[in-house]
Amino acid sequence: MNNAAMMTKETVQTLESEILRRVMELNVVAPAALNRRLIPRMKPGSSIIYISSTLGRKAVANTHACVVSKHAAIGQMCASFQDLAAILIHTAAVCPGFTEI
Repeated sequence: MNNAAMMTKETVQTLESEILRRVMELNVVAPAALNRRLIPRMKPGSSIIYISSTLGRKAVANTHACVVSKHAAIGQMCASFQDLAAILIHTAAVCPGFTEI
């Protein structure tokens, strides 16, 4: 299960490139790196669960970088499914609502 994430508050007008890079690194690049290391050890019938968000299905204001990364997580799940179906590794994306600690 890929479940690390970063949520920032910005708009398309205020988003700084470095913030987008940091959010994408944690929310998209890190799961890809973990997959590359773990998939060779996974057996048929195993699953990869991506944690996206309702933001991966519908955008809301003032969360630009997170929306972009959560849409990417769903795309990553779909691409993983295509790559892994032949070796019987399942993929899914869970899209919970907002959480805050």
